[in-house]
Amino acid sequence: PEALYENDFGTVLVKIKNGEGVAKDVIEVTTYRSEQGYSDRRRPDEVRFEKELDKDLERRDFTVNALALKIDKKGDETIVDLFEEQVNKTPDNIAVEFENQQLTYQELNKKSNQIARHLQSLGVKPEILVGICVERSLEMIIGIWGILKAGGAYVPLDLTYPTDRLVFMLEDAQVSILSSQSNLELPETKAKVVYLDKEDFSQYSSENKISVIKPDNLVYVIYTSGSTGKPKGVQITHLSLLNLSISLSENPGLIADDVILFITTIAFDMSVPDIYLPLI
Repeated sequence: PEALYENDFGTVLVKIKNGEGVAKDVIEVTTYRSEQGYSDRRRPDEVRFEKELDKDLERRDFTVNALALKIDKKGDETIVDLFEEQVNKTPDNIAVEFENQQLTYQELNKKSNQIARHLQSLGVKPEILVGICVERSLEMIIGIWGILKAGGAYVPLDLTYPTDRLVFMLEDAQVSILSSQSNLELPETKAKVVYLDKEDFSQYSSENKISVIKPDNLVYVIYTSGSTGKPKGVQITHLSLLNLSISLSENPGLIADDVILFITTIAFDMSVPDIYLPLI
């Protein structure tokens, strides 16, 4: 099989054997340099996979895309599938902690499943954008996973932003459903507000298999600062998030005892590794 990966340097074509998608199975690597106008074809014994790469084969160019090959093994899996796999492996381990509150993987999964079914009853499905505007809390993580499990994609909103910016984002993204908390003063919106801390979701099933999500479905939309004009929504797919998460799980990697401190706002893309990497 062959896999093509685009990046800042050009296009990388990697051929693998047996569909395993790991470095030892790479049988040919071709790096097409779009700017320089030439290609660089190597046999695996001419590429040092781990510590050293020849100078004319960009380290980032090859390493990122070689790790991305692992997605070939995943088929149609998404970040939701990886999370649910981890739930099955470590259901009673602590998944998230805020102040003196904790949730195990199983508790987080069940709560997000119930919210997901409620969101689906409101019309959420793949490619539907759902706003999320919450204070730092357990509800923040539950709400995000609830949106994803419903098949939707989330649009994070930070109340420290100017009101006109928030209104613009809600209108530009055509957000019809907004997940929030009852104590927050929200910007004016026509969206249906779902209060994560107030509404009763116990009537809904907590079981998995809620929505059929594909790797090319949207997972979130984060808006740029707008410093050069109006803010622009950057659309990210499950495949891209899966790629990033698998890459970071390899390097620098995580072990079960590691703890990641979530310090940034969810409206900033640096929040993405903090949210997903520890939970898969």
